[in-house]
Amino acid sequence: MHIEVLGRRVLQSCYRPLLTKDPPFSEAAALFLRMNPEGKSHLRKLAGKHGKSKAMSILAAKLGRTVYFMLEKDRAFDMERFMARSH
Repeated sequence: MHIEVLGRRVLQSCYRPLLTKDPPFSEAAALFLRMNPEGKSHLRKLAGKHGKSKAMSILAAKLGRTVYFMLEKDRAFDMERFMARSH
């Protein structure tokens, strides 16, 4: 078994990479915010509470969960529902 280690972090093993450069939905979150004033206001609320980079991570994770359930239930994206569940 091959394991790459940098300091205390395991970078990758022979089974799968454990640390990636870009999380899959980080770019999707940036594109979501580009022309979306509701998304920008939600990000400002999150950034005030958690900081900007953590807020982007929270938004990316939320988009990821949304896409998963959209595909699972075979439904289209609903902006009103997405923003209504954003606390």
